[in-house]
Amino acid sequence: TVTVESPQQGVVVHKAVFEGAYIRPGEHLYRIADLSQVWVIADLFERDLPWVQQGQGATVSLAHLPDQTLHGTVEHIFPFLDADTRSVRARLAFDNAARLLKPEMFADVLIDAPAVADVVAAPVQAILHTGARRLAIVHLGDGRFQPRAVEVGIEADGWYEIRSGLREGDEIVTSAQFLIDSESHLKTAVSNMRDRAQGDHDGHLGG
Repeated sequence: TVTVESPQQGVVVHKAVFEGAYIRPGEHLYRIADLSQVWVIADLFERDLPWVQQGQGATVSLAHLPDQTLHGTVEHIFPFLDADTRSVRARLAFDNAARLLKPEMFADVLIDAPAVADVVAAPVQAILHTGARRLAIVHLGDGRFQPRAVEVGIEADGWYEIRSGLREGDEIVTSAQFLIDSESHLKTAVSNMRDRAQGDHDGHLGG
């Protein structure tokens, strides 16, 4: 009998040998993993990328332990996007002395993103995508509307950060129920909105 000692502490996660088997030099017998520290791989949507940076704190919760959270750190953000899922992977490092995190588990991840304050914001449904740019329909008063190109930033909780194109106090249409994919359609939509606004105004005066 020959005793072979593991070169490191850990847990056997794969066994490729059994009693009585013939072993050749260089053959892999066991795979051992140190699970006292683990990586959690998180999928980030494109809209979430501006919020996430290396070194930020993160917490993870598990379905079978809803009252417990583990704390870790964003260790690495992968430099490429998955074309199928439209997401980018981030590697988070967690201490796992209690062995609560196990290989191939699913978990919910919350990353401690910095707060953004004192910015102009608009509801996501109020920003129209024409393909080439994003537009907001600004109410100028007296039944007049103006399409205005805007630059958006971070999206969170149904709101866009507006980096340019709108100012604080601007009134915008938030219930646009039409699809705009060209300049001509945009003009038609704005004209229809103007006609509806004028009709509502006339009806109010007549009542």
